[in-house]
Amino acid sequence: MNKKNELKNYEYLKELHQLLCSEMVALQDSYRIQQLEVNYLRAYIHWKHLEEEYNYFVQNAYEVQDEDMPFSYFTL
Repeated sequence: MNKKNELKNYEYLKELHQLLCSEMVALQDSYRIQQLEVNYLRAYIHWKHLEEEYNYFVQNAYEVQDEDMPFSYFTL
């Protein structure tokens, strides 16, 4: 492989690396936000003394896929 192709490949790999790094940062930010939301939900369940109802829901809920909705959800 000649120097020109090596440099071209290096630049391409460098761009890919930068793109992957920015994607990783975005994923980490998203994860932090989701984790904070989970922590709030846990605290709310505890604050409202809903642990028993939550455990019942976890044990008995089933997933429903609605054709009109882009995502599934759990219900009893």
